[in-house]
Amino acid sequence: YDPFSRTAGYVHVATLVGLGLKRRLFELAHRLVDADPKNSLAWFAVGSYYYLCRRYDLAQRHFSRSTRLDPSSAECWIGFGCSFAVCDESDQALASFRAAQNKYAGSHVPLLYMGMEYLRTNHLSLAGHFLTSAQKTDASDPLCCNELGVWSYRRGDMEDAAFWFLKAL
Repeated sequence: YDPFSRTAGYVHVATLVGLGLKRRLFELAHRLVDADPKNSLAWFAVGSYYYLCRRYDLAQRHFSRSTRLDPSSAECWIGFGCSFAVCDESDQALASFRAAQNKYAGSHVPLLYMGMEYLRTNHLSLAGHFLTSAQKTDASDPLCCNELGVWSYRRGDMEDAAFWFLKAL
């Protein structure tokens, strides 16, 4: 983690979550909070740690704090939204993803997360709208292609699903 690169910090935290490295994330979060308790990345790391531990109520509390410290941080809003989505709080999740979209204009990531949330709640037409919009914005994201494959499969279009799944690989 490079303390001079804000983006690298968020990527580092997200990578630790993706790899399930609770102990390393715990240590990093503590170092960040000790170094600067008014830094949104520090509280994002704490929220991510609790998310990884499946303590979603605590994750939401810390993601909320991170968005208050830096309302322009799309990463914090996406983390906040994911913590709501996993608790089946779709309206709050979508509101957080929309806030991320407002902060991260031009990025496909908030659109992708909105599409994934609509897919999770079985709103297939809205899921398709957001997932195709995300894919048009960044055609190289394999997660987007995978989610389009899931969307096609759920609609019963196996040929389209196979196309998207292969493209994701």
